[in-house]
Amino acid sequence: MRKSFLSDSLILGVFFLLCVLLFWPTIFKPFLSDDYEVIYRVVIQKQLLLKGFFRPLSDLSIYLCSLIGGLYAPVYNVFNLLVHAASCFVLYKLCLVSELFPPAKRKFIAWTASFLFLIYPFHVESVVWVVGRASSLSNFFGFLSLLTAFSRIRAPWRTFLVCLFYFIGLASYETIFPLPLIILILLYEPTRPLRSYLPLAAAMASTLVLHIIVRVSLADTFAGQYGQKIFTPSVGGYLVNAFKVTGRLFLPPSGHSALLSVLFVFIAGGLIYTSYRVLRSARDCRLLFGKLILAVLVSAIIPFMFGLSTHTSEGDRIVYFTSFFLMLWLAFLISLVKDRFVRLTVIAGLSIYFLVFLFIGNMHWQTAGKLTKQLLGEIGQIRKHYSSVGLLDIPDEYKGAFVFRVGFQQALLLNHIDTAGVAILRVMTSEEASQVHETLSPQKKTNGFFLQPNTDLTDSLITVVEPVTFDTVRYSRSSFEKLFYWNKAKLLPVQ
Repeated sequence: MRKSFLSDSLILGVFFLLCVLLFWPTIFKPFLSDDYEVIYRVVIQKQLLLKGFFRPLSDLSIYLCSLIGGLYAPVYNVFNLLVHAASCFVLYKLCLVSELFPPAKRKFIAWTASFLFLIYPFHVESVVWVVGRASSLSNFFGFLSLLTAFSRIRAPWRTFLVCLFYFIGLASYETIFPLPLIILILLYEPTRPLRSYLPLAAAMASTLVLHIIVRVSLADTFAGQYGQKIFTPSVGGYLVNAFKVTGRLFLPPSGHSALLSVLFVFIAGGLIYTSYRVLRSARDCRLLFGKLILAVLVSAIIPFMFGLSTHTSEGDRIVYFTSFFLMLWLAFLISLVKDRFVRLTVIAGLSIYFLVFLFIGNMHWQTAGKLTKQLLGEIGQIRKHYSSVGLLDIPDEYKGAFVFRVGFQQALLLNHIDTAGVAILRVMTSEEASQVHETLSPQKKTNGFFLQPNTDLTDSLITVVEPVTFDTVRYSRSSFEKLFYWNKAKLLPVQ
């Protein structure tokens, strides 16, 4: 027992050390966007429950971080890494403890799946963004529930713990809703009577119903602000979402949709062909192969309904849950390849591919942190000289890494900057910024100036067209003593 505990502790420590090394560039980044809004509400206002939104577990973890490190951002960032390392460890243990895999392959699959999950680059938002922990924290308890379902704990206690961990995880994010079905799929054995699954199925269904009752009672809603989006697409819209999400599970975001589609078809074809080749000679593994494929598909139900950007990494926290089962399936598929050299070559190739895009993702979040810090510093200096300031083309994100999507006023308050008279009149997306190759500057017009990407300035009026919604908003110029705009490098006054 003691030896096993020490061994497990060492492996968990290795995963955490790898997380620190791989995500080092993001540890010292400041809070970003929604971070400020949530931290101000939870830490300053001491408000853990919010009507229309249900994230009590994530909020409690943020409050815990504030007790440990105050408002020192690296404490919050390291907590995220701990959660990610713990999830990798649970995946490792699941492969060893469960009887899913042949004994001779378990250790290979455990190390391969957990390592690939650790370096997987297309769910990085869950790992490096402070409030992105809502996803990883929820999923960790979901994974713990799954691990417990395969443990040797006596049935009544095992069922209780499976449901308890599921209930705790549901208090942070919605992607683990389909977990009961995944557990039943992975536990399924053809020789076992179907009625033997009923007690666990009933217990988990009751847990989900209890969660919904608690959720609606405390938050006055089931779906909430974000969740409403999942009920709006048509059947065709869901199919498009499914195609996009499946592609993004394997490919980085890009503005070249046609290229992504071609690459995805190529990758999908390669995986289907490889699966056919290895399963033709490994007939006894077909049931497990199918169960793992089903687990991946069921875990992707919420992402399929919600959708995912193919242009930037924004929102990729929604596939953290799915990536767990995807890496499990990939590791199993690789283990079925008989040639050891080919197996190691595939793992090396995947690792290089993942690491390259992981470092790119880290750079995006690091840049977003630098932009946030620079903007707050410049606004702090500007505020000392002007009583009312209007800000134009403030970046709301950098290639999917959030800057000031929301939380601007709270960011000012937490950085001791007077908020009176300071307002963002228009934000600029990274897609808009990429379309302007040089630094921005107002262009002279007959009756004023035009500021890219979509702002008209006259002596009396400021007219902006919002990104995404394309709503037109007008402000009186006399409301602001001075206007400043972000020229993609710094804040400059509008002359």
